[in-house]
Amino acid sequence: MSIQKTFPENLFLEYDQVEPIIVSNNVTRKFAYLNDLMTVIVDFNNGPMEKPDPFHSHPAEQTTYVANGEVLVIIGEQQKKLKAGDI
Repeated sequence: MSIQKTFPENLFLEYDQVEPIIVSNNVTRKFAYLNDLMTVIVDFNNGPMEKPDPFHSHPAEQTTYVANGEVLVIIGEQQKKLKAGDI
């Protein structure tokens, strides 16, 4: 039995084509979605966030890649400080 996966017409996104969402003076986000996967690009422009995101959930799995700096990620009861290069 083979599993047939359908893909969106455009599999590639250029960074400049994704509209930013301004969260605050310090933070902007860009989102890219597939059916079950979400990638979020977060830019901390002038240092860390003033307060953390509230705990939340969403139907898609999410990937996180840290390009620079550090971020504390909490999933359920687990928490991990990720640094540049971590996924």
